[in-house]
Amino acid sequence: MNRLIIVLNKFNIWSKQYHNSQQGTVLGINDMSLVMGGVFDINGDWNVNSNHSFHRIGYSVDIDNSGMTATELYWLEIFMKSQTGKRFPEPVIHFGFLGEN
Repeated sequence: MNRLIIVLNKFNIWSKQYHNSQQGTVLGINDMSLVMGGVFDINGDWNVNSNHSFHRIGYSVDIDNSGMTATELYWLEIFMKSQTGKRFPEPVIHFGFLGEN
């Protein structure tokens, strides 16, 4: 997911400036698609009808938004959009790239 790496690097640089610190905002990546689709699961029982059906084709990621400010969320979305990322409604921040969910 090269697009995600680009977004995370941009967000990291921005958040260091925003917080005036060396660390910046730490983002939690909750769930990510495997390159060929599906989620990382430890039981090996993933299926398209699961709660993470959006993660079926390799273009999706969930990011924990529990500690983010509105400003951080705004800029994360801006950086995602710059790399074809689109936010989809889920309890956490779910982004799909290249028009996929």
